[in-house]
Amino acid sequence: MKALLSLIPLNLIAALMVLAQGFGLIHLSHFTFLLSVVLIFTLSLEMIKSAAFALLGSASWIDFIMSLLLLLAILGYMIYLYLTKGVISPSEWWLVAEAQLMDVVAGFYITVTNARRDIGVEH
Repeated sequence: MKALLSLIPLNLIAALMVLAQGFGLIHLSHFTFLLSVVLIFTLSLEMIKSAAFALLGSASWIDFIMSLLLLLAILGYMIYLYLTKGVISPSEWWLVAEAQLMDVVAGFYITVTNARRDIGVEH
């Protein structure tokens, strides 16, 4: 169970914070600053987690796919907001999408590097 929970992207915390703020559950004057701090913290943990999964082989692929799915869900929700309400997503969603994109890019690099090492491909 602990291994399955470690595969959940931590940037989901920030996405849930933005959803809660959008529904009026969080009322903070410096919400964007707090969100940035949370994103820096979770992104740092994601990089450490990706590096740890690189040693486990196929777990790095699963971590990459989970991060990619969260990125697609975030972008899908942003498109949904635009199509249904006709508004461009708030800047907080763009922060979350950018952090998740960095997680996906780093996860992809670690996964491909891991796969190249496993099959013996050198530069």
